[in-house]
Amino acid sequence: MDQKYKNIGDVITICNQKGGVGKTTLCFNLARAYSLQGKSVLVVDLDEQANITQSLLASDTTIESSVADFLISAPIHAIETSIQATIFEDVYLLPSGKHMMSQVLAAMSSDGAVGSEFYLKKALEKLSEHIDIVLIDCGPNINRITMNAFTASSKIAIITEAKMFSSIGITKILGAIDVVRQYFNSDVAIAGIVVNKFKSNVVSANEWIEYMKELTIDNDLSVIEPFIPDREPINKTVTQQKGLDELPSFGVKKLLSIYDEIAKQIVKEKKA
Repeated sequence: MDQKYKNIGDVITICNQKGGVGKTTLCFNLARAYSLQGKSVLVVDLDEQANITQSLLASDTTIESSVADFLISAPIHAIETSIQATIFEDVYLLPSGKHMMSQVLAAMSSDGAVGSEFYLKKALEKLSEHIDIVLIDCGPNINRITMNAFTASSKIAIITEAKMFSSIGITKILGAIDVVRQYFNSDVAIAGIVVNKFKSNVVSANEWIEYMKELTIDNDLSVIEPFIPDREPINKTVTQQKGLDELPSFGVKKLLSIYDEIAKQIVKEKKA
């Protein structure tokens, strides 16, 4: 199936079925990195916790409609009506439906929800303005909402920490991607595995690298480098609603360059 959109460059889903590995922080900093590269970015928040929505919107922003309006039934109106400007120039947001996401999941699972796996894709197809990058922030699970993200995507970036329990869920994600490729989107590619909160001086982290080497070879995957280190300024970006380039902390230029390179690696076309 052809997943090319008329007005969109790449659609990238960021996922892991385990919570607390840094999906939202990665999405936040990638959005900033792409915008600094001169690209327009749309962030889609599919997590009912709505962390990326809260991080990207000014505190006085009123949300009148959300991504839930496009997922609870086949979209019938332009997606632009729900898109919000954010704290960053050229970064826009389709906000989370928060508590409504459970209703979305129930609606998608009902007997009458024919073709519900394509709801997000159909909504994105209605974009009339050009967007270079769409970033989809998923919740920590694999369900029909996640499958919607995979179906709409050109690439999937799997984020994990250098810990065994953070990585175990990767095989389940790969299984879900295989299902999507078979039935809904044969073109979706795995951009690679993004390693977050890496501590090079920890023995278990280096043991994990050996485990990941075997996993990537067995599944024809790549680990995206450089790894994201465990640094306090990275955590401050989300809580303080600032890009790394806007923080005065020592060493942020190096951290900013790491996200810049990861952003480039994710959209890089892999040789056949």
